[in-house]
Amino acid sequence: MAEPRIEVREIFSVFGKRWKLIVLNTVLISAITAVVSFFLPKWYTGISTLLPPRETSSGFGLSALTKGLSLPGITFPGTTTPSDVLLAILRSKTVGEQMVGRFNLMKVYKAKDMDGTLYGLRKHSKFSITDEGIIRISVEARSPQLASDMANSYVEFLDKFNRENTMSEGKRSRLFIEKRLAETTEVLKKAEEALKSYQELHKAAPISSELAGSIEASAELMSRKIGLEVKLGVLRSYLSEKSDQVMQVKAELAQLEKQLLKLPELGLEFARLIRDVKVQESVYALLVSQYEEAKIQESKDTQTVEVLDKASPPIRRSSPKRKIMVLVAGALSFAGSLALAFGLEYLGRAPLE
Repeated sequence: MAEPRIEVREIFSVFGKRWKLIVLNTVLISAITAVVSFFLPKWYTGISTLLPPRETSSGFGLSALTKGLSLPGITFPGTTTPSDVLLAILRSKTVGEQMVGRFNLMKVYKAKDMDGTLYGLRKHSKFSITDEGIIRISVEARSPQLASDMANSYVEFLDKFNRENTMSEGKRSRLFIEKRLAETTEVLKKAEEALKSYQELHKAAPISSELAGSIEASAELMSRKIGLEVKLGVLRSYLSEKSDQVMQVKAELAQLEKQLLKLPELGLEFARLIRDVKVQESVYALLVSQYEEAKIQESKDTQTVEVLDKASPPIRRSSPKRKIMVLVAGALSFAGSLALAFGLEYLGRAPLE
């Protein structure tokens, strides 16, 4: 059975008979929508943008920090990029609660508890990554100033969180070397005091050139060994035992230990004391150099986020979009009125032929 068809001339025919109804409904509903839109609360959107996080030259960037790392109130997906990590932190309860406290959002959103307030905050806050990798933070609020202040505060709390809860390669290295440097300083002091006491007590004579050569060789190998142990300790602070760098340093240590076994034993206590001082002096010099390098690296790693555009109070409201509301209401009311006109036409007479 063929379905009934409505031709264009029939539409014009019905419109001609019922045009007052159609026009009146369309104008009336559009006017009501326009009036209602003026009474709807105004919202403004503040927008901040961040540059994508940069990896360090050694490959130890923000994404590496999340491998095996557990941070309060934050979960990371299995495969993450540095930008994904920043978005997870922005959406976290940890950052949300700080926003609630700073802007008294429980009162702003008229919420009864923290969960309800956080729900309101999530509803009016959006975080996204553009195709270019730019991180976009947008926050809706009832005033332009509040919208921009909240968007900028998200950036501030994100940076604060990273500084307090993540540790850069430079900082890890600096803390480890700082501890070893303090230990070596104490050991060197004791070795120098022991050598001085021995010389004063025994009036030790100058050692032979042959023995001096053995002392130098032994001291050099032992200082290299301790230097590699320090390097291994730094690497272990952020790499697994099976990483290529850790395995390489362990292999070098094994070779040095074999060389040390082949060195002749220093029979004189005086010679051993001289060697100990030389070893600790070499290690101290090495650690001082590495410590300065670590501090320089740490200073480069200090900034955790780079702001591309800081939020400023928006001039225009983001909602309600009155023109769009009126146009949509007009289009829907016109279509509905036209359908109503056809219904009345069919009820008033036999189906159109």
